[in-house]
Amino acid sequence: MALALAAIATAAMYGRWWTSKSEPSRLVFTATRLPGMAIDAPPIALREGGYAKGKIAGATGGDNARPNTFEVAWHPGGAADDTTVREIAIAMAARIWAGTTPSIETRAIELGRQPGVRLLAKAGDRTMVIALVSCGDRGVSIYAQGDATAPEIADHMIASFTCTPDPSKDVFASEVVFASSPGWHRRPHEQVIDGPGDLDVRYIAFTSNGDGSIADRVERQVPAGYQLTKPSSQRGDKVMWTGTRPVDGKTIAITVLGWRCNSDHRVAMAVVESAGNHPLDEGVAFAATGRCLPPDHSNE
Repeated sequence: MALALAAIATAAMYGRWWTSKSEPSRLVFTATRLPGMAIDAPPIALREGGYAKGKIAGATGGDNARPNTFEVAWHPGGAADDTTVREIAIAMAARIWAGTTPSIETRAIELGRQPGVRLLAKAGDRTMVIALVSCGDRGVSIYAQGDATAPEIADHMIASFTCTPDPSKDVFASEVVFASSPGWHRRPHEQVIDGPGDLDVRYIAFTSNGDGSIADRVERQVPAGYQLTKPSSQRGDKVMWTGTRPVDGKTIAITVLGWRCNSDHRVAMAVVESAGNHPLDEGVAFAATGRCLPPDHSNE
């Protein structure tokens, strides 16, 4: 919530920019491409950041003394729920509408085919709209405040928003990817892919500077408590082990696959498991499709 609030708070300064630079005008929106998303936005006074974190902001309409301000901001993670949006709105109102007690209404909405939440706050003749949504591994906030036309600004932006995340740049992603398969979906903000039933595949890529084969490097990397059956076997281009690991006081079966990832010292590892100790074959077949993308993690 702190990240979202800090991002939204900067929008208020663009009222001063508008007053000194321009007269009020009719609302004009321009299709605007942003990293991994797009939106129709009024004239933009500030654009900063990259894929993982950034924002655009500006002012439009209203009057010279109190123009409408807007902002679209994105940052790693972030909840898109009623509690979070209310906390943001209350903190914002205390900052920009000091001494008021605004009325607040929230409702669930859809933004870019993603579930989100929209808040409308009113205090006298001032209004504020904040919408939150997740886009890939980022939280996105759409904000507008000002006179009675501020909701029109926000709702136009909300209706135009599209989310097109790049899995290779998502904040919680790694260079490890798997073939698209029905029933398998990456868990938000984690390097875990949930499969049918209680199957899941946990994966990492790591740098190993020691000597030895891929099998040696994986065996050194596995967490304490993992018991792997040795020697390992081979599945295509990957080394494979069966074994067990402790979970909540019990032992579950696992299968571990490891492979070279872009360089001699970069290794990928996938762990297939079922919390209910169900057969792992389908998960192993999915994990065997794993591969590594080129090592670009700039998130910009």
